[in-house]
Amino acid sequence: MLVAQNADEIDHAQTVGSAYLAKNHQPAKQTLEQRRADNLATINDLFQEVLLRINADQTLTEEKRAEEVEKLEAAKDECAVQLSNEKLDAQGLLAAFTQGQQAILASHRPGERLVQQKQDAKNALLYEREKQRAAVQEQAALSLEEQELSESRLDRFLAAGQAKIDEQGNAQGIQEVLKTARQSIDTAVLSAKISLADRLQAAQATIQLLQQQTATAIQGEKTLLADEKEQELATLAAVVDRLEQRMSGQNLEAEAVIDLLSTAKNELPNCYRQGNSLANQRWAALVMLARAYQREREAVRLDRALLASEQVRNQQAIAQVKAEADKALQAADTADVIQELTDKFLAAFKDCQQPAVQALSERQKKAANALSRLYDKAKNRLVEKRGKQC
Repeated sequence: MLVAQNADEIDHAQTVGSAYLAKNHQPAKQTLEQRRADNLATINDLFQEVLLRINADQTLTEEKRAEEVEKLEAAKDECAVQLSNEKLDAQGLLAAFTQGQQAILASHRPGERLVQQKQDAKNALLYEREKQRAAVQEQAALSLEEQELSESRLDRFLAAGQAKIDEQGNAQGIQEVLKTARQSIDTAVLSAKISLADRLQAAQATIQLLQQQTATAIQGEKTLLADEKEQELATLAAVVDRLEQRMSGQNLEAEAVIDLLSTAKNELPNCYRQGNSLANQRWAALVMLARAYQREREAVRLDRALLASEQVRNQQAIAQVKAEADKALQAADTADVIQELTDKFLAAFKDCQQPAVQALSERQKKAANALSRLYDKAKNRLVEKRGKQC
């Protein structure tokens, strides 16, 4: 015999039982047919009430709800069959009614509280994530990058699924989210994208491309001098040679190839270093030539062997070189050109220093001779004058 399972069912059973007793404790003149009709009506009312409970219970999934409705209908139909048995007396009707009532009440069992259902669903997703994480670690063909990406996807799908479960307001929604999240987690693990040979070939091609791009950048860099470019190109070649030697090693694994490629992507571009900006190089050259200009002008001024006209000539030549240097450097567009112009005009300043037509010692000797001749001439004139007076 079925019995009430919880407080609601007990209360309902008491209510229904009281109603039944009230109906059945009628004067004996009530016939068995009247009792049977009353019992069937009460069972139908109870059926409708339990059906409403089942449909309103948010702790049930749709599958569970359908099962309970099916059990409820079967219990009602069985009770109707039993109550329709014309061989039953009043006591038999009471027994059939009581048994049917209990079967109808027992057809509905509320599900677990939603809080517990949500926790169970989240735990199920956590278990699924751990199972797939173990599968990731067992796949030796996966690179470290692919392993990390797979685990990241697992964590992301787990977090999204658990958050979605918390948003649900009924058991059906929880189960639907659980199903979808499980499918996402099951497909989160990546497969190895390419074979080791293909991965190695692709890495070598990438390194060659990086070498070409870096070499082109070095050769086209206007802030570098020719010898600086040669030095950077030599460094680039050495790095590429070292990487290629490591790639040709034995027992190379996928992760090692990826590490080498990552190294290449970091080191090869770093072989290219820009020089000081052209503006700064140009300014430094102008300052150097300005100092040379001042030195040469001062040297001319202090050169005692030069006549005033010769000093003017040299100063004009120095000024002309300075003007040409300033103009040329402003138009220079590479470090090499700036360096060449600097060297050229420093030498030109030196060339402006034309020596005196005569050395100072020669000028002094000639001046002394001239003075001696003037002295002799004046002396002779004086002697002649005295002779005439005598």
